[in-house]
Amino acid sequence: MVAPGDAAAATGLRVCLVARDEPGTTGTSRYADHLGRDLRRLGAAPGYATTRPAGAMGRALAHGRRVGLDPGTFLAQYPLTMRWPEADVYHLTVQTYAGLLLTSPPPGPVVVTVHDIIPYLTRHDRRLRPYGHPVHRAFDWLAMRGLRHAQQRGLLVADSAWTKATLTTALGLDARGIAVVPLGVDSVRYRPGPVPAGVRQRYRLADGAPYVLYVGSDDPRKGVAGLLRAFARVARAVPGATLLKVGAVSHRDERRAHQRTAGALSIAHAVRFLDHVPEADLPWLYNASAVAVLPSSYEGFGLPVLEAMACGTPVVCAAAAALPEVAGDAAVLVPPGDAVALGEALVRVLTDSALRADLAQRGLARAATYTWQGTAAATLDRYEAALHQQSKDTR
Repeated sequence: MVAPGDAAAATGLRVCLVARDEPGTTGTSRYADHLGRDLRRLGAAPGYATTRPAGAMGRALAHGRRVGLDPGTFLAQYPLTMRWPEADVYHLTVQTYAGLLLTSPPPGPVVVTVHDIIPYLTRHDRRLRPYGHPVHRAFDWLAMRGLRHAQQRGLLVADSAWTKATLTTALGLDARGIAVVPLGVDSVRYRPGPVPAGVRQRYRLADGAPYVLYVGSDDPRKGVAGLLRAFARVARAVPGATLLKVGAVSHRDERRAHQRTAGALSIAHAVRFLDHVPEADLPWLYNASAVAVLPSSYEGFGLPVLEAMACGTPVVCAAAAALPEVAGDAAVLVPPGDAVALGEALVRVLTDSALRADLAQRGLARAATYTWQGTAAATLDRYEAALHQQSKDTR
């Protein structure tokens, strides 16, 4: 394996990182951004290839919403064709790009990062399945076929041991061809510190107020409905408690349902939906909050848990999927879907200063073990393995 400081071993390696050109506020986009930066520090020569349709095709697709989809955005997530630049190794940074291995394969060794296959795992669950259109189901099936094909062309990288296990049990993939490479956290940006007055004014954050922070979407698997029921208990027990829900609207029907739920629980005044928060402001929201919460029933990694810990913010999260793996003993874990247990845990953290201090220290120590530099070094090791495999195959 290439050590983080051994730049010479990677000098000149041309890496094509396939990623969507989107703002760096999603976990997958942050992954691609940080990976490119740290690969460059290791001496590699990364370049990006976007999956978003461009030119005449992009303009034509922009007018195709009549079928109930945004074709341009959808095909950026599930691309069918690519113009491949010259490179030594091709890295598909999201598992939904794996369909390309069947429809438009790159001309060299491939590494595919699998953040999760949750849409496939929940496809038969009426409450959690994410497919909003039959086309979505078909394209996700194609991507899963692509992952099976990936082990013949290159190597797979999974964010967590849990994600790796789902690939072996749900798709029948060979565990020997899947490396676990955890995500990292930017300790320069995500760290404890006083919240600037301008940020407090921008988001109307009172100093010392008991804020509960949730960073994520309204996707049903994220457990926001249960969080609202849990927070109703918090609001009764902790005067002035406010729930900050950070994340753009990506599931409009769910968002409206959550707003109705907040109204029915008489907590609408204590729940604030912050839709567009730039990544530069996220660390300050963590630092302004007394506790961060992630109640997901399915999570391939759980980057908000790591970011909160790096800021010294106590964490309460569900004991589900990859979350216990990431949180370790540095968070309060509750059964997924148990709003009563979640509410009780949040109240306990908010009212017990000794517990908050202990969780903060444990979280800082745990977050320090997850670095983007380590992620890049381990990924570089996968590139070398893919190149070695190609060399064997061509003999």
